[in-house]
Amino acid sequence: DHGDEMTAEERERFLGNLEGDAERLDRLVSRLTELARADVIRPGDEVLEVQPVIDAVVSRCQSAGHDLTVEGDAAGTSVRIDREVFETILTNLLDNARQHGGDHVALQIAARREGRHRTVVLTVVDDGPGISDANRDKVFQRFFTTARDRGGSGLGLAIVKTLVEVHGGTITLHSEPGRTAFSVGLPGVG
Repeated sequence: DHGDEMTAEERERFLGNLEGDAERLDRLVSRLTELARADVIRPGDEVLEVQPVIDAVVSRCQSAGHDLTVEGDAAGTSVRIDREVFETILTNLLDNARQHGGDHVALQIAARREGRHRTVVLTVVDDGPGISDANRDKVFQRFFTTARDRGGSGLGLAIVKTLVEVHGGTITLHSEPGRTAFSVGLPGVG
């Protein structure tokens, strides 16, 4: 309404703020959609070989310039989960480590047998400052974030936890200064 009264500098700043707000709103709506989907999703019959999906996600991260190393593999191991859901879990964990952790992120992969069942364990480790005792109990709560000023919505880990548990898996957190690790265990097939 007041565009004619603004200087070019004021107009540019106003439009930049507007663009930033629109991008934040777009990210929030996208995350809320993911969360709503996670709340209603039920495991299907799809059996997914996990290693090719892990390789694709890692390749995308490394191509984007992220310092990410991979230790271990789950070759020949499958889980009963949709490809998109598995990618969402892994991508959210890696994004969380990259945004809140240190300079380096490692993905540790293990496929192991526990009794008669196989389990695929994905552990995302970063070398950042760690998560404070006060925040450890909150990180999986919806909308909890320490990065709101950087566009964080506080939904990524809540989405991961919901998707993992719906598929019969577990997620754990271990954190201390210099090392934070989120481990996801998903029941294998066969």
